[in-house]
Amino acid sequence: MRLFSPIERILSNQLVRSIAALASGTALGQLLMILAMPLLTRLYTPEEFSVMALYVSLVSVLSVSAALRFDIAVPIAKEDAEAEDLVWLGLLFGGLVFLLLALVSALIYLNVSSASRWWLGIAPYIWLIPIGVFFSSAYGTLQMWGSRRRRFNLIARTRLAQGGGMVATQLGWGVASSGALGLVLGQAISHIIGVISLFRLFISSFRPVACSELLGRLKYTATKYSNFPKYSTFEALFNNGGIQVPVVLISLWAIGAEAGYVLLAMQLMQAPMSLLGAAIGQVFFPYASTSPTPGDLDQLTRTTLINLIRLSVIPLIVIGTLAPLLFPFVFGKEWARAGVIVAWMVPWFIMQMLVSPLSMILHICRKQREALLIQIVGFFLRVGVIVLAALFNKAVMAEAYAISGFVFYSIYLWMILRCLPSYPKCNAEIRFLSKNILIGLAVSGILYCIVQALLNIF
Repeated sequence: MRLFSPIERILSNQLVRSIAALASGTALGQLLMILAMPLLTRLYTPEEFSVMALYVSLVSVLSVSAALRFDIAVPIAKEDAEAEDLVWLGLLFGGLVFLLLALVSALIYLNVSSASRWWLGIAPYIWLIPIGVFFSSAYGTLQMWGSRRRRFNLIARTRLAQGGGMVATQLGWGVASSGALGLVLGQAISHIIGVISLFRLFISSFRPVACSELLGRLKYTATKYSNFPKYSTFEALFNNGGIQVPVVLISLWAIGAEAGYVLLAMQLMQAPMSLLGAAIGQVFFPYASTSPTPGDLDQLTRTTLINLIRLSVIPLIVIGTLAPLLFPFVFGKEWARAGVIVAWMVPWFIMQMLVSPLSMILHICRKQREALLIQIVGFFLRVGVIVLAALFNKAVMAEAYAISGFVFYSIYLWMILRCLPSYPKCNAEIRFLSKNILIGLAVSGILYCIVQALLNIF
């Protein structure tokens, strides 16, 4: 009878159960959002979605580094006491960033000229940006503590609550009133919900110490993990900047409400990312960071990658193929453009689905400099493509954005695979992976052309 290795037992038992628990809450939260979208697109205009796109982009860029990336070190710490200190450091710096942003927001609101087109849209809601940044950062930090404690069921419940709170706020405001405030406020409330439950979990296991002792511990821990703020903070800024800054530029330069169409397309494409990719990544990180040998990490990574390919490629191709046909009927005729953008985004999100759960391997392997380098390259690649598109043809800025995402995540995956001990031996697997993805994208392109031809006929 064949004996299972320890890593196989993890994959077949704890890891799979943990992913299922986390994915269930995420799935329900995303399902609520998807079900509400046809109503939201009829309660709010594409221009109002563009305002929310700008808010989401600003909060995403600022919150990802507010904790100075001490949050991602929480599952890596060998001792719980160190992990607790890292949580406190993340919350502390998140609070300092909140105060700074509150001051800056007040100054901007009072002094910036109202001549700017984008400023007219976001100005009434700028007070929500510091709130969104702080609570988004705090949730990310406390979520890492929950992952370390293997409390995936609790994290799943908070994600369901986030989705429900956001949808209820946006729908309620849209029915009772008008304007983009309902969309923006729903996003802000989704950041707040969940922090209380996770903070309660953290406090329940925290061992009270004297203030002077705690300050000494925080100073020691901050010094020990100084590579995270030195390198990972800028890595996160460039990473999120590469995704969000193009959206800001599209909102500034594109014709019409293009940013609103891009936001709707991204939210729907990110639903499977949150359902599967983020759930796998949330569980993969603590297990990978405690793998006893490089061989275990190697096998865990390769097995995860293969399963991601099996689970993601075909569903995403189907979504991209049907989107141009279904969007006008599901969301309204004025949202047909978003369906076309979804089709262009399929290659990007296939690669992102494969990369995102595995991206922490660079940090586990202490490759913070390499992680920073790839994000810098990705930022200038994606922003540069948008600038070129704006100079030559503003009508294709969204398509250029989608193509740049595919190129960036392809390079990123190659960088991750290079960190594996078996990289010299896995060239055949890399060729197999590339071949299958390219075949899938070719099929997607053919089906997309067929759908476009049918749309033109009917």
